[in-house]
Amino acid sequence: MEPLVFRATDIDEMASAFMGWQMDVIQQERGKFQGRLNGYSAAEGKINFYSAAIDRHVFANGHHLPGSVMFTFIECPNACTWNGEEVHPYKLFISDAERGLDLDAGKGFISYSISIDKPLLEKWFWEEGVPTPGNWNFCLDFRKARRMETARELHRIISNAVYSGKFIVSELRLTLFEALNPSSKQQLYRMSVNFVPIHETVEMIHEAVRLGKEVNLEHVLQFYGGPMRTFYYNFKKYTGCTPHQYIKNLRLTAVHKMLKMADPNTVGVREVAYQFGFRHLGQFAKDYNQLFGEMPSHRLRRSCIESSLVCDMNLLTSPVGLESS
Repeated sequence: MEPLVFRATDIDEMASAFMGWQMDVIQQERGKFQGRLNGYSAAEGKINFYSAAIDRHVFANGHHLPGSVMFTFIECPNACTWNGEEVHPYKLFISDAERGLDLDAGKGFISYSISIDKPLLEKWFWEEGVPTPGNWNFCLDFRKARRMETARELHRIISNAVYSGKFIVSELRLTLFEALNPSSKQQLYRMSVNFVPIHETVEMIHEAVRLGKEVNLEHVLQFYGGPMRTFYYNFKKYTGCTPHQYIKNLRLTAVHKMLKMADPNTVGVREVAYQFGFRHLGQFAKDYNQLFGEMPSHRLRRSCIESSLVCDMNLLTSPVGLESS
């Protein structure tokens, strides 16, 4: 099977490049997202390799393939965190689809990931007589354990699979067992424990916005279940935004997605803005323009033009269109 090479100029395209990927993204810099996503799938879709690169500051919250565990190496010359943990090329980040991920990526971010079906992964461990971790959300720091060669080997396997579409299952299994060697786990395992409730709070906020519900900061603080000062400090450290700014940007992103899909003949900007809780249209338009580099009305008009072009192309290439010409 040939590897899939996908070059994306739009974050929604990139997020949907692989079946099962769900991601909401807040762009923290103006202008279009520019990135690329390479990938390769094997073993009936139960083993998936990815490499993603971006050249702008992006914060993303999402889930990878349902029922899977993802192992990720990250290279980033600028400040970058993954689930609240500072990244380093010799850190391996492990997360399951239930927890998902939060990424605050600086310019120059490149990731190398392998997503493995959890039952298949646990079957491998059972066959080798190796106990599985009780929790698939942690970070392995190979610098501290002085096992950088293991990290390099796993990185090589992922890179070869992504860019040449080749890998050997037995080699992958052996390297994973070496990386997750139980005798070294006390030296290796590290979780950003303080950020777990923040992550869960962020997930709750995303779900509320996705359903079009109002997000009240008092309810958010109750859900978090800790002191307000600690919540605000950890939230900003984790996301790079205050809770108020984060919620506003997320709602703006939801509006942006809806305007891209809307029919301008039946839907207006005011209607969509109201749906996501924006009542002051002047301030809404200013905030939207600051985040996405265009006015919401321009985005809606572009949707209309793009839809018309698609319709024209379909007409030209359809039998009816050809006969009428």
